Amino acid sequence: MPNDLFRDSYDYKFNPNDIDISIQQISLYYILRRLQNGEIDLFADYQRHWNIWSRVQQSRLIESILIRIPIPSFYFDSNEKGDWQVVDGLQRVTTFYNFIVKENFKLDGLEFLPEFNGYTFSELPRELQRRIEEFPLNIYLINRGTPDEIKFIIFSRINTGGINLNNQELRYALNQGVATKLLMELADSKYFKEATFNSISPRRMKDFEYVNGFLAFYLLKIDYNGNLETFMNNCLVQINKNYYNIEHVRDVFFKSMYYSIEIFGDNRFKKLDPEKIRTPRINKALFEAISVNLAWLDEDELENLKTNKDQLNLELQNIFYNRYFNESISFSTNSRNKVDYRFEVIFQLLKKFKI
Repeated sequence: MPNDLFRDSYDYKFNPNDIDISIQQISLYYILRRLQNGEIDLFADYQRHWNIWSRVQQSRLIESILIRIPIPSFYFDSNEKGDWQVVDGLQRVTTFYNFIVKENFKLDGLEFLPEFNGYTFSELPRELQRRIEEFPLNIYLINRGTPDEIKFIIFSRINTGGINLNNQELRYALNQGVATKLLMELADSKYFKEATFNSISPRRMKDFEYVNGFLAFYLLKIDYNGNLETFMNNCLVQINKNYYNIEHVRDVFFKSMYYSIEIFGDNRFKKLDPEKIRTPRINKALFEAISVNLAWLDEDELENLKTNKDQLNLELQNIFYNRYFNESISFSTNSRNKVDYRFEVIFQLLKKFKI
């Protein structure tokens, strides 16, 4: 494999003394001031991947505050300008913004204070407005100066304690910039959607996860240390640091998606069942191995694969009789040995027909 194309700097070493996390108790009013001044990023593009809370759900959060029920902690990342990005608590912060700052919905479905159904924030008695503004919130804040490479590790560990973000959502929240814009562009592209049969759901950023995997394995050295989640995160960190030619990356991704259709047809990226018992579906590990191997090839080589696609597909089907290959795309797929094995098998397969 053309390992000379890759960077192997993802295995980041850091000084624990560089980690700066503060735990604070602030009033909700402080959050409101930041929202009013545009100092908290609500990720308008991020929210397309969430089931945004209904008016009743938002109303009941406000009701919980009015009757002084404690709510979970919030997690923020402070950027270089001192603005905050919401890592966990986006729905709740968005509710505060919608109800108090924008006043774009009225309370509805209240259980304990039904007499205030139909009220906006400004229509509530001043006593209740003040109760909302003075409500105490617990926040965890990653302060400026904490290396970008380890923010994902920090919040992944916090995540085990109850943050409801999955790893891809966490990566997206912590790496705003060129990298996340690229993820969105590629995942929303007709090339990706067509190549994956429009079958990869945007919910919970599943589509972003597929694209992130491609980028990580295309841009970084394949001989990684077995920690796929950190590997994928550091890919986004490095993209944001302008290590790569984004136009070139975009072009090779589109090229890979196009030729996956031309070469593999309806079986592209699918784990085939030699016994034909199960209906084949797209397999993420196979998607990464095939799409990245295609991206490594030049136009002439890809055209040769297209010319020889019938024989190539026959040999691909035979590979699924290989127990070790099947295991490499089915069980413990993130292990270093299995990643190396499946990439090498696909590399050798394409090598036979690219000339």
